[in-house]
Amino acid sequence: MSKFLSGRQREVKVGISSYSENLTVIQTIGKVGIGTTNAGSELTVYGNQRVTGVITASDYYIDSVKVIDSARQLNNILSLDATTTSTIENAIKFSPNTFTDLNVTGISTFVGNVAVGTTNVAQTPLQVETYGVKTGVGTFVASADVPYAIDTFNVTTSDFKTAEYTFHIGFGTFTQAEKVLIMQNNSSAYIEEYAIMFDQSLIVSVGATISAGNCVVNLTPKAGINGLTTYRFARQTLL
Repeated sequence: MSKFLSGRQREVKVGISSYSENLTVIQTIGKVGIGTTNAGSELTVYGNQRVTGVITASDYYIDSVKVIDSARQLNNILSLDATTTSTIENAIKFSPNTFTDLNVTGISTFVGNVAVGTTNVAQTPLQVETYGVKTGVGTFVASADVPYAIDTFNVTTSDFKTAEYTFHIGFGTFTQAEKVLIMQNNSSAYIEEYAIMFDQSLIVSVGATISAGNCVVNLTPKAGINGLTTYRFARQTLL
């Protein structure tokens, strides 16, 4: 059962202890103001609010400026406070956005790929125009002369014309560092190892091949290299 309070009543009290009903319905004509006599919307609250639960709206405004629309697109980036670590990131996560200028002060964390200087979809975690950057770190169990796929990219969706790697490999007390340049034409991959350095002994050689539409970069352990091996790499690519 609900209690119906007529709009003719000038003062309405909700939650009076003598009421036993679970629901109170308030009928109003015009606009309602709380803490103000000059309501600008159907409900205008002047002061702080505390809500336990979920607030749902089709559009979100700050000081009459739309910042997120019903399609969950970020609008009017300059009206957002980008000095925090949450406001701008949470809005960006919902869908891709394009900004003419974007200045972020402080520490910011973005999930997914970020493109700078282009409206094309980023092909790497960081894409600056046609130049992309990716890193990798991990371990694998080496078996002498058995290739291990360390990285891969689809030559159709990520048609990198060149990919340059900086590798650091570790096996026990052995270490190796080198540069690798890869060029591919969608059907064949060409590779050049250079600037090779090592302590005690070479650990791996690096190769690349096109297989099932992917450019696959392999580390092949040298003779006598069997067991847990660590790797780190930085990859720079050109579209």
